[in-house]
Amino acid sequence: HTKVKIEATTATGQAELDLTADPAGVSYLNLGDENSYNIGQLGYFHSDNSMRFRVNAAERMRINSAGIVTKPYQPAFSARISAYTTQDWGGVHIVPTNVQVNTGSHYSTSTGKFTAPVAGTYMFTYYCRMDLLAASYWYISLMKNGTYMHRALTDENNTYSNLFIAGVISMNANDYVQARTDVSGDSSSSISDETSFSGHLIG
Repeated sequence: HTKVKIEATTATGQAELDLTADPAGVSYLNLGDENSYNIGQLGYFHSDNSMRFRVNAAERMRINSAGIVTKPYQPAFSARISAYTTQDWGGVHIVPTNVQVNTGSHYSTSTGKFTAPVAGTYMFTYYCRMDLLAASYWYISLMKNGTYMHRALTDENNTYSNLFIAGVISMNANDYVQARTDVSGDSSSSISDETSFSGHLIG
């Protein structure tokens, strides 16, 4: 292998690599291979003082001059129930199809499942509004691979009854999370189209 070494050998010495560009230009560090000289790249854009990171020939992360980090490919989704729905909600995994966000397309509008593309820690929320409820109690859950991870329960049976749950879940690649509603004692209750399910990768 070939390597370049910059070394300071004294206690007060500094080893530096300077890449100096015009105030309107860019300082690049390319990390390439035989097929692409800049498939990996670190660039400092002096015009707006932003640092930009390219991986696999595309920008994946940016730090702006205020230190705000944006990651446009970070998995995230948010979806709502498309229509007011009346049925038996005993043990039903909801399937919101009105999608606002689905970065990476890891949420399925066919199954209501979010499938983790990579191992990591994920944040999920589930809000459910139940109308005209005559149940003894009802609850909502965040389910990973069919097993409940977080749950909220109430014995309210008002005209408008609401539950909200948020939870952090550790996932392996290809694990999935669904939102579930369980109603006890009412076989014909209604879920509002305000009901929503969302989540994103924390890291």
